[in-house]
Amino acid sequence: MSSVHHAEQRSAPDSPTRSIRELRAALRGRVIAPGDPDYESTRLVVNAAIDHRPALIIRPVDCADVSLVVSAARAYGIELAIRGSGHSFAGHGSSDGGFVLDMSDMHGLHIDPQRRTAWGQAGLTAGQYTTEAARHGLATGFGDTGSVGIAGLTLGGGIGWLVRKHGLTVDDLLAVEVVTADGERLHVDSQRHPDLFWALRGGGGNFGVVTRLHYRLHRLETILGGLLVLPASPTVLGSFIAAADAAPDELSTIAILTRLPPLPFVGIRTSRPAGADGALGLCRRPGPQSAGPCSAVGDRDTPRRGDRADALSTDVCGRGSGP
Repeated sequence: MSSVHHAEQRSAPDSPTRSIRELRAALRGRVIAPGDPDYESTRLVVNAAIDHRPALIIRPVDCADVSLVVSAARAYGIELAIRGSGHSFAGHGSSDGGFVLDMSDMHGLHIDPQRRTAWGQAGLTAGQYTTEAARHGLATGFGDTGSVGIAGLTLGGGIGWLVRKHGLTVDDLLAVEVVTADGERLHVDSQRHPDLFWALRGGGGNFGVVTRLHYRLHRLETILGGLLVLPASPTVLGSFIAAADAAPDELSTIAILTRLPPLPFVGIRTSRPAGADGALGLCRRPGPQSAGPCSAVGDRDTPRRGDRADALSTDVCGRGSGP
């Protein structure tokens, strides 16, 4: 897995007036332009306040496609936005009048259970990766939402269900493959191009287009998780902080302060897998003010996507691992 196969060289169009026609001919992936049937749906991102209209949306299928698009954008002086899953709240995955490189068709994944490592392409979501890793009883800690892309989440840090035991997602990043601004494809890790590897891990972007990521995996057979709804009083918050501080590293806690509709609305079931009682005891420490259940969550015991509870805790974890 450590070798890098050089991408096939394909020439970028030399004139922006011919860019759509020539890019479509040169690329293996799709080129979506204004007026195409799926342009309107494809240009949208998760934050509905972002309403950009890109000149082109390109969905590459390999590194040669990525290199060609990067070279074309540089040659034309056109803004290039990189999109994994479109979850950037600031809208970094879109552009008004520029090119959008939408990585969603690059979602290959290779897991090495013996070495406990995985190579994943940048278009994978945390949920796709986690589902496959769980088949081997393994997990990499991602965020709290399965539809988020692994690339942007990882390069920004990555806080999720395993953070207290195993650290941020970026702590499990072993290497990346990246296309630089001049179209070159590099394998980057702590030994090869270490300065670039350091910059990519939280440096804010614009260092290149990451196409594949190499992760460390952890043995993880079962997760117990749930949602505890409490009033946001000083007493509850203080008790939560004290309980979290005293908890073992196996328990990651995340507090969200938000307004809620009238209760009850939380659709969490109350099955108790083996070993749940100890975890539930930790959940109950904040005191008697609980406004909802604290449950051990086993296979499939999660709120359905679209339930109101989804706004607080998407993908409450079941067996294997949750993203």
